[in-house]
Amino acid sequence: MAARRAGVEERIIASLTQSYPMIDWAKLADYNLERMATHGLRRAAEMRDVCETLESLGVEPALTRGTVAREQRTGEARLKEKFGGKVPEDRGAILDALIGQGNGLV
Repeated sequence: MAARRAGVEERIIASLTQSYPMIDWAKLADYNLERMATHGLRRAAEMRDVCETLESLGVEPALTRGTVAREQRTGEARLKEKFGGKVPEDRGAILDALIGQGNGLV
């Protein structure tokens, strides 16, 4: 989202592709965002369980908490409903929909 807002999304994808040419970064980003939008609420619940497990082991789940927040907000966007029953496999459409919600930080 930050890269899209900053207008450097394609430059970031190109840089990643240059560093790791064996990965189709554009396709991977499309896929991962679609999966987050489709399964965000369930994944957030699963990651909350991971937080509890880490805490019970005395490990601060700092990054995991961020994952919970991002998955939760993405799932709460209900993009499946907004796109007529299926989340698009296009990161641009997904990012624009998330950014366009106007609910502060996304």
